[in-house]
Amino acid sequence: MKRIAWLIAFGLVLHTALPGSGSARRIGRILALKRFCFEFSVGASLDRPATLPLRATATDTLMRQYADGVGASMTEEGRLGENILGLPVRAALAFRLDNYWTIKAGLDLSSGGDSSEKSYDLDHASLSSERFALSVRNRLLLVSPFVEAERLFGRFSLFAGAGLQWGRLSHTYAVDSISPAYTGNLTEEITATGMGPLVYVGGAYRYPLGEVTSLLIRLEVRFSTINKWNGDKVSTESLSSGEDRTETVEGDLTRYEWNPYGAGWVEYWDTGNVTADGVIYRDPASMSSRFSGIRFTLGICF
Repeated sequence: MKRIAWLIAFGLVLHTALPGSGSARRIGRILALKRFCFEFSVGASLDRPATLPLRATATDTLMRQYADGVGASMTEEGRLGENILGLPVRAALAFRLDNYWTIKAGLDLSSGGDSSEKSYDLDHASLSSERFALSVRNRLLLVSPFVEAERLFGRFSLFAGAGLQWGRLSHTYAVDSISPAYTGNLTEEITATGMGPLVYVGGAYRYPLGEVTSLLIRLEVRFSTINKWNGDKVSTESLSSGEDRTETVEGDLTRYEWNPYGAGWVEYWDTGNVTADGVIYRDPASMSSRFSGIRFTLGICF
């Protein structure tokens, strides 16, 4: 009996070890996927940049200062957006250390933007009027290589990750002006790139779809910074007379305080060098951008 048992055991081992054996391939695949798996997911994100909306907030303040300075009543219509709605795509290779811990490395891409409009109508005591129609568009591309640690709790998990984030900003700022003294359009197109650190935390849920594949649902909160932006600004001015003017300025995005009407300092940012004079400009510095946002993705793990 012992000899028969040994022969049966030897036959099973030999069967599973033979090349081309279906059982061998299946067992090898399962064992490998217990250690490694590939994740791919897409979803939606909402980011709030802490510095990009400065131009919108400053424009409101500057227009009110201008209206007060010329003694006009002003009506505002519309709202300038402050959030970036994006489409993230994420790919990662996961290595399972044991039944509880997994480490991952991958690449995250997110493309998004926001467009908004606002108008300012001024009525003067002399019965003349002015109108300024503002259009702002932001486009943001983020590319982030990352590493992540995940703690499993059955089908649920908690994770935290960090990485390096590269960003490309496209900011278009256009104003149509109609007044007795000036009628025309000014469009500024700023394109800049920068880099900085990224951290995030979140939770996930896996739903088995088969022997080796599962549905992956992730919800995460992200915090990142672009330490310095560098690029150029193309300004195009079109006058009612038919004359067009174009100017290009290159350099770092600079954050500063501005007082063009002598009615109070306003935080602003622009491209190029700003010289502090204590009267119109003060406290210039390279602009960094902080981002905080939430992200939901749906994908597969196989």
